[in-house]
Amino acid sequence: MVTATVVELTVADPTIFTIGGGRVLLTGIVGVIGEGAVGGACNVFLRLDPTAIVATATITALCVARNIVGYPIGDILTITGVPTDAMVPVAAASAVPGMTMPVVLTQGDLEFCIDAAVVGNVIWTAWYKPLDPAGYIVAA
Repeated sequence: MVTATVVELTVADPTIFTIGGGRVLLTGIVGVIGEGAVGGACNVFLRLDPTAIVATATITALCVARNIVGYPIGDILTITGVPTDAMVPVAAASAVPGMTMPVVLTQGDLEFCIDAAVVGNVIWTAWYKPLDPAGYIVAA
């Protein structure tokens, strides 16, 4: 398990985790809203950007964007693992389904993409298993 630092919703596409040393299997990822998003629409999604490692690699979305404006502190964000599914709707202090399909990640940056800057932040935690002996995830 690895927890990222607070990710502000004012920064476009911040890296929240870096995958290094080889491939990993992402088995879970949860974001908790630490400060509610205030402002206009703020569509967010997760993506893997391996281009720092392999310049010709493809940037891959891990889910479809979801507008999170108006969600209060403590609400939870996650993904199903199916790239064509939207981020799982947040739920305040409640249970949400976890990933139904683990995702293989190559080396690169796991980014929390934000289409419009608003006031707010999210704290991310990820669970993974190394697929290559040296594979790891660290907070950016």
